[in-house]
Amino acid sequence: MYINIAEIIYALKLSPVPHVLKPHAREIDVTGTYIRLEIELPDSYRQFVREYADGATLYECQHICGLDELAHIEGDGDLPSYEGGSHPAAHIIPVSPDAHGNAWVFLTRTHGHDGECPVAYLAKGVLYRRLDSFYSWLSFVSIKKRELIGTLYGEEIVKLLGC
Repeated sequence: MYINIAEIIYALKLSPVPHVLKPHAREIDVTGTYIRLEIELPDSYRQFVREYADGATLYECQHICGLDELAHIEGDGDLPSYEGGSHPAAHIIPVSPDAHGNAWVFLTRTHGHDGECPVAYLAKGVLYRRLDSFYSWLSFVSIKKRELIGTLYGEEIVKLLGC
């Protein structure tokens, strides 16, 4: 596991694997997204888009949305979590969609004192594998260098979800 987001960004810059990157975001872009979405983005994501890329595809498999791609999911009520509990749909923002209509999402209602919010995998209206932060999620992606849901749950869940 990496120590912080700066260390992950440094490792990505040195990676021999070519990544598809958009240009860095400016602070005004981050502020504009805050105003448009009416949410505070996680600190580690803001640092990623300002210092590395405002959207990227890492290791030829993991897309990360740029600021202009971020939007609230549609729907009312709460979405259930596979591990128990639920989260209001109005506070879920996809940050890393896959080719099957599923996505890693920010759970923006639960920002911690550290400037982060949890990240979970949203598939077929259910939230799976909640991680503490974008930083934690990106750390796993950077270490495993592949789409993460299969690594965390195994191939059985990947088949069940159609990933």
